[in-house]
Amino acid sequence: MRFYYFSLFSWLAYAILLAVALPVLWLVWTRILKRKTANAAYWVLITAIVVGPWVEELWIAYNFDRLCRKDAGVFVNKALEVDGFYDSTMRSGYEITKRTHFKFVEHPTEDRNGTERVELATTAERDMALRW
Repeated sequence: MRFYYFSLFSWLAYAILLAVALPVLWLVWTRILKRKTANAAYWVLITAIVVGPWVEELWIAYNFDRLCRKDAGVFVNKALEVDGFYDSTMRSGYEITKRTHFKFVEHPTEDRNGTERVELATTAERDMALRW
């Protein structure tokens, strides 16, 4: 079962489920319904309580693994060099473009309703702006 990874959380949840569900079922079956535990229906319910959660967890893990391998996820096949990037965490576009090779940085506006673009001017653009 390559697709399923055991965790302490799942073992703990399973132990809590059994510690609560089995005594409750026994009390309901013997005290409220006044039936004997030798009845086959009782053992079918016990089996469903014990096996059901693991079957469901294995089914979910199997489908999740299958979908992740086939349809979902991000697949990076090669590294690309880009001219700029989007920075949504801090508004430091001016400093980043000065220190790095990026030509532009985009970040959200202060009211978060739009996008601002900070571009690093080439030497020719800078000289032209200074002459103007």
